[in-house]
Amino acid sequence: MRKHRLARQCQAIAVVLGGLFSNAYALDSQCKPPTEFHAVKPYALPADLHGESMEKVSLVNFWAVWCGPCLKELPMLSELAASSRTFDVKTLHVGDNEEAINGMFSRLAITNLANDAIDDFEAVRALGFVGLPATLVTVNNKVTYHATGYLKTSVNALNQWLQCLGESA
Repeated sequence: MRKHRLARQCQAIAVVLGGLFSNAYALDSQCKPPTEFHAVKPYALPADLHGESMEKVSLVNFWAVWCGPCLKELPMLSELAASSRTFDVKTLHVGDNEEAINGMFSRLAITNLANDAIDDFEAVRALGFVGLPATLVTVNNKVTYHATGYLKTSVNALNQWLQCLGESA
C-alpha cells in the first residue's frame, strides 16, 4: 500500500514538474493551447501511429471501448474531424477489436473517424501517457502537445487552436 502511494506521489510530482518545464516549449507559439494541453519537447511520432497525414497539424487520440471518458469525447472528436479543413483528426483504439470498435462507432453515430487500432497500451506508454483517453498534437510531424484525460474544450475552441497552429507552422 505504501509503495503504491509513494509511486502515485512521484507521478504527481513528475506531472507538476513536467508542466512547469514543458511550458517553455510553448513560449515561441502564438497559439495559446486549451487548458488540457501542455507543450512537450518536440519529438517524432512513430510512423505506425501517424499514418499518411497531408496536413501540417494532426490531433491523435488514443481511446478504448471500456473507457467511459473516451466514449464521452468521441462524438466531439467526430464533430471536430468534420469541421477540419486544415488539420487531421485521428483516433486509435487501444486493442485490436474491430467488432467492438465498429459496434461502438455505430452506437455513438461516429461517422467522421477511422476505426484504426493499435495492439496494446505499450505504444501509448512509450509516448509518456499513463491512462486513457490520451491525446497528442503534431505540428510538421513532430509531437508538440500532450493532453491526458477527457477533453472539455469545445469543438470551436479546438478548431481555432489547431488552425492557428497550422497557420503559424
